[in-house]
Amino acid sequence: MNDFYKTRIVFSMPLYAGTEGEAGGVYNELLYRKSLANQLGYDTEFHNHWESLTKFNPKTDVFHVFMANNGMLDFVIKLKSYGFKVVVSPILDTRWSAKKVWFFVSLIYNLRVIHAHLKSARQICTISDVICSRSEQESEMLSIGLKTNRSKIHCVLNSPKNSIVTHSNLKSTNKKDIVFFLGNWGTERKNVQRLVRAMEGVDAKLVIAGAASDTKI
Repeated sequence: MNDFYKTRIVFSMPLYAGTEGEAGGVYNELLYRKSLANQLGYDTEFHNHWESLTKFNPKTDVFHVFMANNGMLDFVIKLKSYGFKVVVSPILDTRWSAKKVWFFVSLIYNLRVIHAHLKSARQICTISDVICSRSEQESEMLSIGLKTNRSKIHCVLNSPKNSIVTHSNLKSTNKKDIVFFLGNWGTERKNVQRLVRAMEGVDAKLVIAGAASDTKI
C-alpha cells in the first residue's frame, strides 16, 4: 500500500446504535469490522448517520452502511449524490421466503411497516456499489426477494454468528459442538427466540448465559 495515501473507510450506524454503555450488537459488529479493516492498513472512523455530511472527510473513499431500512435511505441517497462509494450490509432477518418478500415489495401499498422497510432496503441495495450478505441464503433473499443485481452481492460469512442465523452454513464455517450466547436475553429485540429456533436440526449444543428477569421466553 502506498505510504502517502491510504484508503479511508467510514462506518455509519443506525440511529438507535449508541457508542457508549449498552451499545448492543450493531456497535460491536462494527467494531469487529473496523478492527479487520485496520489490520489491512485502512484508515477508519465512525459516524452516526444523522450527522452533517459536511463533517465527513472529503478524501473518504468508501462508506460502509450497516442495515438497509427507512432510517438509512435518505442518508445513502445523500452519500451517492455527493459521489461517495457505498458498501451496504442490509441485514435481512425474516422467516419469509424470497418469493414472498418480493410479493410484498411489489405491492403498490404497504400493508405493514415491514413492507416499507423492505422497499427501502431494495432502493438502498439498488443504488449502493457493493452489497455484503452474511450467508448464501441472504444472498438469495437479496437477489430474488429484492431483485438486486447479483453481481454486486458478496457473501462474507460472519464468523460463528453466521451459523446461528442460517444453520446450513455450520459445516462450511467448520464450527461444531457448542454455540454460546452471552448477554441479556429478556427483551424481544435480542432475538433469543429466533436463535433457539435456528438451532433446531443443528448438530451442536446451545448454551445461553445472561440476565432474564423480564423474559417472556
